[in-house]
Amino acid sequence: MRDLIDTLVISGGGIKGIVFIGAFKYLEELSDIRTDVKIDIKRIYAVSVGSVIGLLYAIGYTSKEMEDEIFKMDTKSLQNICFKTFIKNYGLDSGKKIMKWLEELVEKKGYNKTITFKQLLKLRGIDLNISSTNLNKYTDVYFNSDKSPNLRIIRAIRMSIGIPLVFSSVKYKGEIYVDGGVINSYPIKNVDKFDNVLGLKILLNNELKDLIDEKIENLGDYLYHVFYCYMLQKEMSTTLSMEYSDYTVFINPGKVIHSIKFNLNDEDKRSLIECGYQGTKLYFESNK
Repeated sequence: MRDLIDTLVISGGGIKGIVFIGAFKYLEELSDIRTDVKIDIKRIYAVSVGSVIGLLYAIGYTSKEMEDEIFKMDTKSLQNICFKTFIKNYGLDSGKKIMKWLEELVEKKGYNKTITFKQLLKLRGIDLNISSTNLNKYTDVYFNSDKSPNLRIIRAIRMSIGIPLVFSSVKYKGEIYVDGGVINSYPIKNVDKFDNVLGLKILLNNELKDLIDEKIENLGDYLYHVFYCYMLQKEMSTTLSMEYSDYTVFINPGKVIHSIKFNLNDEDKRSLIECGYQGTKLYFESNK
């Protein structure tokens, strides 16, 4: 086990990203458990929901504060369905409510909601890297303090969470951007040095198996199944490559909770947080 962890990689996973709160909870406790491992995060690579959690961590949210915000929030209230958006911008949900919620969380920590990558690095000493998919160029693109210093982080997050057809796409500099997970749902391969890396990755196998033979009766069901077809391909390609397994906490989210269904109750939230905590604990107990 390396003695210093200064780089985090956070995967996508939709609403299941709540598991990362549990992962951070264990990491906060680690200093009391393991004197041989120091956590001092200077770089974060994140995609989709991982970019949301990554920003909150970067601006100083503790796992307890994140947990409090999640339990105060009705996940269904984050939806903003509009069929006009689907025709014009290729998605049912504009994402405006999620962005407003995130802006409020940033301001609650004393930062401007327009905070940029350059400002974050200067104020917090953390280099945040957020991945999105550029449809025009068929490639994943990374926004950070080097390549896009003056880009608002929340705008980059909006590009990163844009699940095709579910959320509207975003036009940036004349090109179309959607969810970073379309190309790469776990951006660990983009890290240049692995000596001090820790990755957090949600496993989706249980969820995918549960969807087999489920009825498709409306547009929502159809979109869910299209989404999971491409998620299955991404999950298989990522999981089969064990090149980065030594650096990765694989988190099994337990009971089946669909990644893009925003209807979680408190029990679901508690379960996800506990899965993240236990998965991270298991990793460190197995790597001494």
